[in-house]
Amino acid sequence: MKVIQVGVAGAGGGWLINVMKDSRTEHAALVDISPEALAAAREKTGLGENLCFESLTDALRNVQADAVINVTPPQFHRPVSEEAFRAGLHVLTEKPLADKMDDCRAMVDAAEQAGQVLMVSQNYRFAPWARTIRRLLAERVVGNPANVVVRFRKCTDFRGTFRETMPYPLIIDMSIHHFDLMRYILGTNATSAYAASWRPQWSWFKNDPSASICFEMTDGGRVLYDATWSSRGPETSWNGQWEIDCDEGQIRLIGERVEIARGDDITPVEPLDEMPVTSIPYSLLHFGECIENGSEPETSGRDNLGSVAMVFAAVQSARINERVDVAV
Repeated sequence: MKVIQVGVAGAGGGWLINVMKDSRTEHAALVDISPEALAAAREKTGLGENLCFESLTDALRNVQADAVINVTPPQFHRPVSEEAFRAGLHVLTEKPLADKMDDCRAMVDAAEQAGQVLMVSQNYRFAPWARTIRRLLAERVVGNPANVVVRFRKCTDFRGTFRETMPYPLIIDMSIHHFDLMRYILGTNATSAYAASWRPQWSWFKNDPSASICFEMTDGGRVLYDATWSSRGPETSWNGQWEIDCDEGQIRLIGERVEIARGDDITPVEPLDEMPVTSIPYSLLHFGECIENGSEPETSGRDNLGSVAMVFAAVQSARINERVDVAV
């Protein structure tokens, strides 16, 4: 699979490495508006200057490719993806799908009209622990889930990046991973969100890096999400810390350790479900397989509307301080 990667700085650097390591995928071209970023990417990948461009339009005129990997900031996801669809290319995009719900829907419609694959790299769910917890819940190992608490604590310095000044940076840029995991692990969708967000006085973010959100799910359960990017105490893993209360016990995640608790009796779940690869490498593997087989990705644009709708409902709720329906 030959790909044009649009966006090579920041998170794009990780995609460069992952594509280079994937035997089934190769770069047809690199695109970035920054000449300096392109120069650094050329040095990293060994691609010639003739395969590096400052616009997708120029790349499409000069190279043949199967797909675009869209690693631009969220506000550019729609125009980049739609240009790719018009050129007959599939798209694997970074999360969130877009920075507006209308743009998310428009991207999904554009992909379907063009007959192209649109996949969102919700790579957090591509992990053995997530697969394992989903299976344990589906098998009702400790009964039916009802109360879920997800705590996330990080103190990450994003000064100098778009995250420093973007609105609701935690909810829009990070929490989408956790919201998608909620839907995937529980096998349900959110119906409403009641959120509060704030900015601690010491935070270097211009806008709110902290939030507390209660989601109501389609099965009547509740998920409490308590998160911050400006922690002053011990940090969780990027997965967050999960406690899923069920009829007969609790399923817990600490780091990547899955446990079943029945009162004070805590039993680790070993081994976790196996996967051929995880995270972004699995995104690339699954994306390529879906293109070959003509199948819909697990994290297709259409499916992802349920996750990104949680983001925009949470933002709206935090803005107006009221419960908001999650509208896909």
